Order: sequence, then C-alpha cells, then structure tokens
Amino acid sequence: MFTINDYNTGDCLTDSLFAIENNHPYMRESFYRSLSTDKLEQTMWLYEGLTHCLDNVDGITANWYAPGFCYYKSVIAGKLNFKNITFYDYDPTVRYVNHQSTKHLKNVNIEHSLMDVVFDRSYINKEVDLVINQSCSSMVEQNRINSGYGEDVLLAYQGSDTYKRGNITIYKDIDNFIESTGITNILFSGSKKIKSETKFMAIGNKKK
Repeated sequence: MFTINDYNTGDCLTDSLFAIENNHPYMRESFYRSLSTDKLEQTMWLYEGLTHCLDNVDGITANWYAPGFCYYKSVIAGKLNFKNITFYDYDPTVRYVNHQSTKHLKNVNIEHSLMDVVFDRSYINKEVDLVINQSCSSMVEQNRINSGYGEDVLLAYQGSDTYKRGNITIYKDIDNFIESTGITNILFSGSKKIKSETKFMAIGNKKK
C-alpha cells in the first residue's frame, strides 16, 4: 500500500486492523480514514520535504505531535532512519493501535506519550533534532507552543486552508502559515492541493 520503494512493514497493518476490530470497533472509520489516499499523499509530501532537509543525516531524535493513527508516519520514521521518536497523542485508543503499527521499527526507540502538546508543552522533551506536526490546523498556532526548542532544531509543520471537523486554525496562504509557525529560517515550503483543500508545509528552524 505504501509507495516508498524497498520498505516492508511486515504484519503491522494487519495487526493494527485486528487491534481495531477486536478492541475498538467504534474507531474503525477513523482508522480507515487514516489510510486514505489523501493522507498518503500528505505524508509522502512530508517525506519529500524531510528528505530534502535531512540529506545524509542519520540517527534522528524526533517528536511527532498529534499523529493520530500513525501507520504511514511510522514508515517515514523507518525509511529516514530515525533513532528515537516520541508520538504525542492524548487518546489511549490511538496509542494502543499505534503500538501495532510501529512494530516494524526494530532499531528505533519508540515512545507513545499520552500528553496534550498544547497544555502539557512544558513537560515535553525539547532535546530533539526534529519536531513534526501535520495537524497544525487542529490546534493553536505553532509559534505559541514551540518555545523551548533550540534554534538548530528542525521544525516540520503542515496546515490547511479549510474549516472541517477538528480544524480550529486555518490559513489563507503559505505566507500566513509560515508566519504562524515561528520558523525564521525556511529550508523547504510550499502549497499542495489535496482533494478539496489546500495544504501548506514549512520546514526550517529558528535561526536568525
């Protein structure tokens, strides 16, 4: 299903489906939506940007904010040779299923943390190389919650121009989105039409 060459997740997707069906069938629709073609396209776009910005970098320590169900995201983590990754999501159902989705990451230290990245931000580990948030539109602007990270930490953010279920902060264009992120040194950015909405992406750091 995932279109990155030479990457095998084994039985992780099957095990995730069993976890949903046997333990949390009420989350079935949300899980299936996480495997949709638009989610795949958004995640592949992130992969493209990170590949551009992390060229020849190995052993990344990363925070991933509000990942939801993270099957596609885990493939990126494996393909880019992450060493340590913490998925921050306060839904215990998501954490249980994500344990199954990430089992293919044999050489990665993985933590699934039940924390709210907005209200619990002072407790989040800031000693990382990379922060990813594909859900910027579902929370307050990132420049309000990314304080504490060093200026060398790479920030990779995606947002939307569309009001829909879960979105509370939308952006009119890429410049408006970049301004909201707190990123001052842009290494990769752009807009992408995915189905009926426009997604924005900015990757960079806080160097002046």
